[in-house]
Amino acid sequence: MRLTQLQITNFKNYTQQLLDIDQTVNLIYGQNGSGKTNLLDAIYFISVAKSYFNLTDKQIIKESNQFYRVVGKLDSNGQAVEIIVKYELNGKKSIELQKKKLKKVSDLVGAISVVLVAPNDIKIVNQGSIERRKFIDRILCQCDSAYLNNLIAYNRILNQKNALLKGGYRPDPLLLKGYNEKLVFFGQEIYTARKEFVHSFLPLLQSLYKDISSAKERVGAEYISQFDTSDLVELYEHSLVDEIRFKRILIGTHKDDLSFMIDNKSLRKFGSQGQIKTFLYALRIAEFKYLESMLNQKPILILDDYFEKLDNNRLSSLIKLINNGTFDQVFLSDTELLRTQLLFEKNDIIFDSFKVNDGKVIKTL
Repeated sequence: MRLTQLQITNFKNYTQQLLDIDQTVNLIYGQNGSGKTNLLDAIYFISVAKSYFNLTDKQIIKESNQFYRVVGKLDSNGQAVEIIVKYELNGKKSIELQKKKLKKVSDLVGAISVVLVAPNDIKIVNQGSIERRKFIDRILCQCDSAYLNNLIAYNRILNQKNALLKGGYRPDPLLLKGYNEKLVFFGQEIYTARKEFVHSFLPLLQSLYKDISSAKERVGAEYISQFDTSDLVELYEHSLVDEIRFKRILIGTHKDDLSFMIDNKSLRKFGSQGQIKTFLYALRIAEFKYLESMLNQKPILILDDYFEKLDNNRLSSLIKLINNGTFDQVFLSDTELLRTQLLFEKNDIIFDSFKVNDGKVIKTL
C-alpha cells in the first residue's frame, strides 16, 4: 500500500496543500509547531476518517473556515484507490471511496491501514487504561468492520445511559435495564474480540522484542476485564441499584485494561526507560505485522519525531527493516534534514524530503 497523493483543505493549520509522493521513504521536516504532526495525522486520517489525536471534526477545521476536506490517492497492489473525507461546520460529514459515498465509516475498513508511532506513545504504558484500550481499538477498527460497528453502538448506548443516570430525576430502572441488555450484547462482542486479538498479537510482540533488544527478559500482555470471572448479565443486575444511587456507570467493557509485563512483573512499575522504549517500538512493529496479516496488505508506517524516540539500537532495527523491504512506504518527521540525510546516505536509502513551514510544504529532495 502506497500513498501517491495527499490533498488537504482547511485541515488544522493547513489552508490548502497538495503533495505528490513518489518514494518508499519520505521525510517531513521543519521546526516544532510548523505542522509536521498535522500533516502526518492527515495521512492517518484517511484510514479511519478520524484524527489519531481524538480531535472532534469541528476541532480539525482550520480557524475561521466552514469545512475541511482530505483526499488520499493510493496504489494498492497496482490498483488506484481514492478516498475523500469532507466535513462541514453544520455537522454534515461524507466519506467517498472510489467515487462512491459510504453509508457508514465501517465501509472504509480495509481500504488502507496506517501505523502511527507518536511522541505520546509512552502514555500506553504509564497512564490509565483508556490509553491501552485505544491502542487495541485503533488496530481492530482498521481491520474488523464488525468490531468498529459494535464499538460505535456500545459507546452510543453508554452515552445514553450515562445521560439518564446524570439527569436531575430518579431514572426508570426498567429503562436502565433495557440499556444494560444492549450493553451486555455489544460488550460481549467487544470483549471477545479484544481477548482474541491479544492472544494472536502477543507472540508477535514477544518475538519482535527479543529480536530488537537481544535481551533475555520476556515481555507479556494480558487483557483484564470484570467479565473474566463473572457473568455479564448478573454484574449489570447487581450494579443497577448502586448506579442509580451514585449517578454513574460502575461496570462495563469500557473499563477493561491491558496489562504489560516484563519477566512477569509490571512493565510500568519495574521496566527501565530503555526497556519501555524498546517495548513501545516492538509494540508498533507488531501492530504493523498484525495488520498486514489481517488485511493481506502492508500498512503505511508513520514515525513522528523519530530521532527523539529511537536510540542507536532501535534506529539500526528500523534501517534493517527498511532495507529488507518490510515496508511499502514510510513517513518520518524530524526537526532537521541533515542528520536524516547523513543516516540514510550511509545506509544507501533513497528518500524524498518535504520541508514544512507554517502550514506550507515544499519538496526539497
